[in-house]
Amino acid sequence: AKYLIEEIAGVEVEVDIASEFRYRKHPFREDNLMLFISQSGETADTLAALKYAKSHGQKILSIINVAQSSMAELSDSVIKTVAGPEIGVASTRSEEHTSE
Repeated sequence: AKYLIEEIAGVEVEVDIASEFRYRKHPFREDNLMLFISQSGETADTLAALKYAKSHGQKILSIINVAQSSMAELSDSVIKTVAGPEIGVASTRSEEHTSE
């Protein structure tokens, strides 16, 4: 998405992993737009990064699936994916082991 946005919109894009976002120096500027992506809108690392950016006066756009989430409430604008509920399947084994 970084390359696509830079090519189409002609703007510089930086990508950070939410869990690492608060641990480096950022060029917080008035004209920044920060984009946050989360299925639930409650992902702890992403939500903490969003709050950190917002506390530095950044404009926030979130792409989320749950319209009534914490991220939606804190964002300036929201794009809803409308992908339906997240469904997880419990697994006791993630790979098959064979005994010899």
